[in-house]
Amino acid sequence: MRIVFHKRRNEEILRNGIADGISDKSLNLSLYLDKYVPVSRDGRIETESPTRAKVLALETLLKLREDRNGSQFRKEKDNPRIKIGKKVVQEYAGYLTEYRKLPERTFKMHTKTRLVVGLGDESVYETSIRLLRNYGVPYIPGSALKGIARSYAIEKLVEAVGSQKVFSTLRRITENIEKRYLKEYPKEKTEFNRDFYGAMEVLSEALSINDEDLKKILKEKLGDFLSWEIRVKGEKEKGEIKITVKELRKIFGTVGKEGKVVFLDALPLPPRFEDWDIFEWDIMNPHYGPYYQDEKPPGDWYSPKPIKFLTVKEKTKFLFGLRKSTTCHGGCKVLVKKAEPLLREALKHHGVGAKTSLGYGRF
Repeated sequence: MRIVFHKRRNEEILRNGIADGISDKSLNLSLYLDKYVPVSRDGRIETESPTRAKVLALETLLKLREDRNGSQFRKEKDNPRIKIGKKVVQEYAGYLTEYRKLPERTFKMHTKTRLVVGLGDESVYETSIRLLRNYGVPYIPGSALKGIARSYAIEKLVEAVGSQKVFSTLRRITENIEKRYLKEYPKEKTEFNRDFYGAMEVLSEALSINDEDLKKILKEKLGDFLSWEIRVKGEKEKGEIKITVKELRKIFGTVGKEGKVVFLDALPLPPRFEDWDIFEWDIMNPHYGPYYQDEKPPGDWYSPKPIKFLTVKEKTKFLFGLRKSTTCHGGCKVLVKKAEPLLREALKHHGVGAKTSLGYGRF
């Protein structure tokens, strides 16, 4: 990948705008990290490495800080330390006030590990992080929260009823998936495995099928399937809460029918009237680049190539919100109430965002 730099006549305009943003603590990090690419003073290309370019972009801010006596960024060893300016924090607080009017049910949780959402998003650099466009503040999209809650519910369902019962009850769906595997992977001869994860795939498809088709497929077994249930631990309510398959289909929706519960974006809670030290650098260190990129043997003689990326710090508190959809009429309050502990457990046990298998994104 080659970084394309701004022409020199634009450089001064860009640098002055960024410097002004640093001075009055109003710099939008989203625009800076998503749109800006550093330039050298003589217009030459500084680097062909996207990772190096990202660090260079932040080091450019340090230089500008020295010029304008700003204090938004300070250098810490080789990693520029990033803070969200006080003025941005104040404006974001106003946005958060408006956001609080939307949900019918809210709860707060803090990150127990580093969090990174949108690591693979399109970016001028090699890695990215999901930021609110208008404020440059990290957030968790509601679609991601709905996805992890649904996946967690499916996993608990398989645990509750057992894989074999899933395959026997949903026999026609299982057979259709097996035929699809043979059709989609004829050369690889990839077979559908009737194991725990295979049962999750079957259940995921069964939850998505619309009501009419599901009746045709299950016939006399429809009632049995819809009564399957999981139990989640309530936080605000004492004891366990039961959620049936019928309710899960309403919460998350099916093909052609939207879910009755809306999962709103989760927003971090800012400090009061001060710079916000919410970001932290992390590093991934692939050792076998030629193996992955050039199909060469995975040898130990390759040199590791560190790639730096931004994360949200541990112990960052987020506000989560749920509300009924505009198409929900009757029984919606109960569905929203049951979706909350489900999402809580998913965030606690599965996490959200990138690298959750390595422990990131836990709440």
